[in-house]
Amino acid sequence: MLSVNVYQTLEKKDSETFIQKIYNPDLVCLNELITFRDEDLKIRNGKYTEWFDDGNLYREGFYENDQKNDVWKFYHIHKGYLEEEGKYLQDKKEGLWKKYDEEQNVILEKNYEADKLNGDFIYYNDEGDVIYTAQYENDDLVSEEIIDAEQYDKYRERTARELPYFSEACKLISDDDESRDCDNTELLNYLYSKIVYPRKDRKSRVQGRAIFTFTIDKKGKVKDIVTKRGVSKGIERLVRVHLFEMPNWEAGVVNGEAVCVHYILPVRFKLE
Repeated sequence: MLSVNVYQTLEKKDSETFIQKIYNPDLVCLNELITFRDEDLKIRNGKYTEWFDDGNLYREGFYENDQKNDVWKFYHIHKGYLEEEGKYLQDKKEGLWKKYDEEQNVILEKNYEADKLNGDFIYYNDEGDVIYTAQYENDDLVSEEIIDAEQYDKYRERTARELPYFSEACKLISDDDESRDCDNTELLNYLYSKIVYPRKDRKSRVQGRAIFTFTIDKKGKVKDIVTKRGVSKGIERLVRVHLFEMPNWEAGVVNGEAVCVHYILPVRFKLE
């Protein structure tokens, strides 16, 4: 063991394998396991795993030279089941990716080349029957076929929604990905401008990724805040206060009507 403090341990396996384990110091639960190639902890290389404070898995996979590689698995934030899995190649999605329901039935298969949709894109119903197929080329839809219109329409009713926006200016950006990235950045900038690193955690050099879920209601108000990973009691308390005090969002919309939307927010706390 190379080092131990209130929130982490660092273990040397061999000359090129260093394992960092990050804990919530108040709950004494393991949140992250990161494998590095160097003692300076700059190059992730090997197994990587994250957990929520309740012990359920968040995500797991492998890094090679600080890039995601091989199979990664992502787990449902509330119920803990495997929700999605697929391969990365040099930090980009590659090959077949699958999404699952709670009973672990495959509900979606999609194929990637260099992080872009390419090839088959298939939706399944609960019985495993194909209800929709499409072909993509470099992220562009080339062709599609609706096999079961009734079931596919039900799926579309659940998913064809306009997400809530924190920043009205970001919503005006025409590119969906850029618009969403802009909104996420504005939200984090707002929180970081309000949050002062707790003195106790700064002194103990407590760091990590806090994860919260909340609901944006039909009026755009934040409610039902749940801590999935708090990093520490001090950090958790601060984030919850500022989430509760946030200005109203522009509510999510389905078929032209405002709806409640559940939101997942990771917030990184890192000392220089």
